[in-house]
Amino acid sequence: AAGLVLDAVHFELFDDPSFVRELNDAVKDAEPELQQKAKTILSTVSHRHVEELIEPIGFLFVPVFFVYTGFSVNVSSFTSFHVLIAGGIITAIALLGKVVSGLGAGKVNKWLVGWAMMPRGEVGLIFAVTGKSLGVVDDNEYAVILMMVVLSTLLTPPILTAIINRSARRSQKESQGVSVPL
Repeated sequence: AAGLVLDAVHFELFDDPSFVRELNDAVKDAEPELQQKAKTILSTVSHRHVEELIEPIGFLFVPVFFVYTGFSVNVSSFTSFHVLIAGGIITAIALLGKVVSGLGAGKVNKWLVGWAMMPRGEVGLIFAVTGKSLGVVDDNEYAVILMMVVLSTLLTPPILTAIINRSARRSQKESQGVSVPL
């Protein structure tokens, strides 16, 4: 709901940020080609004022949300064999689902697309916290969801790095005329 309310469309009548106004003033007497280039460049950042308005709110509420989420965890749930097994299975299914969905990508590195979609931190945590507060998610289920979120978030960067490095090495070898097997 907040994303819809804070959509840039609702802020179209707001003044441009000061640096946009200053740059427009600086090029107003310039030749038309320079004015057009400046206008094109500034159009990409003129929406920045919405982000500047919202940023302090994020600085306040994002840490509060994560602290609240952490305090909601019953740590003893992670000692349960069933929670660890369920968490591992759910994590594996989540990882597999994202990687398989990346296989539908066009003429790009399908592994890269699949793994880049992997982290699901904030959405998974929002559902988990909401479910727990409504009483539809118990401590064990909450721990399983948290385990999936944490593992998918922590596993993604090293795997993405390896895929990107492998891709770069492959591109470098192909540019040198060396045949590279898939």
